[in-house]
Amino acid sequence: MSSTLHIPGTAVAVVIDLPFLASEINDAHREVIYAGRSMLRWAETAGILLLKVKEKVRHGEFKAWVEANCEAPYDTAVQYMRVAKIATSKNVEVHTFDGGIRAFLEAHSTPRPKTPCPTVTTIDRDDAAHALKLQALVERGTTEAERDVAQRKLEAFAKGFGHTAEAMVSKAQGLLPDHEKTDKQVRMERAEAEAQAAKAETEAARAEAASLRAQLNAILTRTKELETEVQKLSRDELVARYIGLVLEREGLAELKKAA
Repeated sequence: MSSTLHIPGTAVAVVIDLPFLASEINDAHREVIYAGRSMLRWAETAGILLLKVKEKVRHGEFKAWVEANCEAPYDTAVQYMRVAKIATSKNVEVHTFDGGIRAFLEAHSTPRPKTPCPTVTTIDRDDAAHALKLQALVERGTTEAERDVAQRKLEAFAKGFGHTAEAMVSKAQGLLPDHEKTDKQVRMERAEAEAQAAKAETEAARAEAASLRAQLNAILTRTKELETEVQKLSRDELVARYIGLVLEREGLAELKKAA
């Protein structure tokens, strides 16, 4: 069975049959596989580079760096890094996988067990900040559609770490307990904590100084008492006491008594 194929934009007509169509379909399928493998290789490369950047920037600045310097959205950057982590930790050669990034991540994700177990991937402060930003849109989005979109994004983002949306938000809040506070509130609380610590140090120093003064007063009082006692002693009594102290200090007092 054959038919005629008209090539768009030309007056050319090609007579084709089923074997020809099968050949063309298979060629197209091979191109899809090649494109998927090529995409995974570049995703792995991008992920490796992003992980290097993450090691160099300070905590809390990675997401902002990605948004300011990369054309890829932050969610996509997270997927790139997950591809790189999986390839490294599981020694997977991405160019042998037939499928796209999402299929690769799903194929190598850890199946959810029946009993609780450690998360697939540990979240850091940047991941926590992104999750809390999505949660804020879920709760305070201007429209229902915006809230629904944010909820879906949060669920997808959490799923990438092996969490439900609720568990992801809970862990994020644990990492960033001050996320709902303004920068001014955080600075004021830090300043207050530093002031309290300085006050405690000052009080400790004052207590130590008071203790030293008390010890010094005790020494001075005892010194005056001894001076009064010494003034009442005769020369022979002073000589005898001095000799006794020296012998006792040198460990000879007991020998003198024995003699």
